[in-house]
Amino acid sequence: MRKCMVPFVALWTAAAIGQDIQDKAPSAEATERILEELRLLRAEVAELTKRVRALEGHIGEALETAFGLIGGDKRWLAESARDAILRHTEAAGSDEELKAFSEKNKGRFRWDKDRRKFVVEKP
Repeated sequence: MRKCMVPFVALWTAAAIGQDIQDKAPSAEATERILEELRLLRAEVAELTKRVRALEGHIGEALETAFGLIGGDKRWLAESARDAILRHTEAAGSDEELKAFSEKNKGRFRWDKDRRKFVVEKP
């Protein structure tokens, strides 16, 4: 097996303890599983980076993104978004109630820097 196919962690570990990695290289199947996991992680990082950029430049869009994450298939991300919404808005309730709150007030959120919360502007 070629050295370039060995995962970085294995290379680093082998170099750190001075072992010859030729004899310690993972099987082709294990390497393929690791590469697939790496591809999935890269996709997640790209998605999270996109959402962080939304937070940096467009805070209102970030709030809409957070509401969109509620009830999603990535439970840890959905819970994180839910916590942020509860902390930074006047919304409360179940996931369905939070989504209804978002739809009802879409485009009317304004950041109140004194309260450090999104507030809904009156029509």
